[in-house]
Amino acid sequence: MKKTLFANSNFYYGVIVYLIILLIWNILNVIRGNILGLLPAFIQIALVMLIITKNQYAKIGLKFFSLVVLIVAPVLQLLSILLKASIGEHSAGNVNKLFFSLLSFALGIIVLVLTNKTVRVYDSDIRS
Repeated sequence: MKKTLFANSNFYYGVIVYLIILLIWNILNVIRGNILGLLPAFIQIALVMLIITKNQYAKIGLKFFSLVVLIVAPVLQLLSILLKASIGEHSAGNVNKLFFSLLSFALGIIVLVLTNKTVRVYDSDIRS
């Protein structure tokens, strides 16, 4: 059976804490009436379970999550902010969106790089 090995324990616990914070945020959004928060909440629950159980698909899940949710989505949001600014639609909310998009993009790059460098999948039958 294959397992995932997290060589950096700080990264392991940091990713779990980050995903739990995002999960709490999405659950609060669902409670406030935004039912669309259920989809990311289920994805985050599945990813946390993969990481905690050190499933062989945890590395792939982290890569996919960091690419789609933390890199591509913020880049698309940044593009929308820039397009709105180019047509003269400025608002104070755009500054907050810009900040959080850049923060999410930076975290996505960090998670992707650290996943590639510190997470390994090995055959647990050979290693034990």
